[in-house]
Amino acid sequence: MPIPLWVSDYWAYLLYPPDGSVCTIPANSPQIHQWLKTTLTLPSLTGITKIELLDYYPQTSPTNIAKITINDNLFVFVNPTGFTRDDIDAYGGTSQVVGGFPSALTSRIPPPTAHRVDWTNAPETGWYIDPLELPLGDFVPGDNTVYVLLEEFCSWGGLGHLAFQVTTTTYDVTVNAKENDNALAGVPIVYTYDGTGPTTGNTEFSLSILSGSTLTLDAPATYVDPSFTFYVFAGWTYPDDICTPSPSDSSIITCTVNSDFMATAHYTKVLSIDKELVSCSYDGDSGLCDPDNLPLNTVVNFHMKITFHAYASVTGVTVKDGIGADLVLDSHTPGEPGEPGEPGVTHVKAGKGQMGATVVTWTIGTPTGSIDHELDLYVHTGLNPQLKQEYTSTGTHYLNSGPVVYFSYGGVLYKLYGPSVSVNVV
Repeated sequence: MPIPLWVSDYWAYLLYPPDGSVCTIPANSPQIHQWLKTTLTLPSLTGITKIELLDYYPQTSPTNIAKITINDNLFVFVNPTGFTRDDIDAYGGTSQVVGGFPSALTSRIPPPTAHRVDWTNAPETGWYIDPLELPLGDFVPGDNTVYVLLEEFCSWGGLGHLAFQVTTTTYDVTVNAKENDNALAGVPIVYTYDGTGPTTGNTEFSLSILSGSTLTLDAPATYVDPSFTFYVFAGWTYPDDICTPSPSDSSIITCTVNSDFMATAHYTKVLSIDKELVSCSYDGDSGLCDPDNLPLNTVVNFHMKITFHAYASVTGVTVKDGIGADLVLDSHTPGEPGEPGEPGVTHVKAGKGQMGATVVTWTIGTPTGSIDHELDLYVHTGLNPQLKQEYTSTGTHYLNSGPVVYFSYGGVLYKLYGPSVSVNVV
């Protein structure tokens, strides 16, 4: 594609100075026009609101302003398919002061304001124009070829250090979770946007995202907080003009970011499970012991309590827990069921020769809601296979593996793991 050097009435009106002096460069000379070519790489157009051509160094006197130092004119082509006057994307120069540009050009693109001041202090207060805003529609993601035609109409000229300034707009997106009106901290929400992610953020968190980005949020179907309370996802709230739910999975929403907004994942509190060491004592001694400083080879009695609480309607509730092989189960409350499958507690010694952990099964069935259901377990340290009194080693010893709740909610089977209880032997 040939680049023209000069075409009559193609660029500016090449007027001679108003003082009547004679220009040393003829109007049809190739020296009248010179070309610059560069590449502007834009990984994405998302979030870009303005692209300008301007001086790398701003105007410094009388104030710090953006400008293009120029004597006389320049014309800009972005990814051009030709070099006609209609292909010009932006232009400007000091010819605007003394004669102007062709009306066929100015009627399509008004020129920027030109400033002709004392050139003796250039470039601080020399001849300059306002920055040129380039049409965003001519740019593409990736490499963009930009041509700049420089024009001089009398004797000599000059140009500042050109640069591109890309302006982007970002918006703040806040993601949180709630149970009713209560904030639910720590819910892991997976998010992706325009090649970023997938990443997990724990509620509440905020993202600063470029305008026009596509953001996807994926809430977990269930969540367990640090207190071993179980929640089930119930739905999202969000601006309807920004986000839409996935047609196949309501826990996923996709949002086009064009303003600040908040998206909230809502959860239903279903149930909780807990286990605690109520007390410990030495055999034959009514005084309490210190579970963090237990002696070796000593019979120690432990009272543990499992607490179950249903906040929503659940069915088929069964709690299982494993008591350490170094412990002997003495009793439990409530007792065994009247009939198999009825509410109550059963236990069995696991392992070869029944030397393993004791597995306790607490059948609750359909619990009464909004009250604590409790299982008290009474155990003591037993003898190991060599008939030596436990504990036979120092350090941390776990009294149980942690209760596991099996239940049904909304026709779906779930499982919740509870905390274990430990003591320290010195």
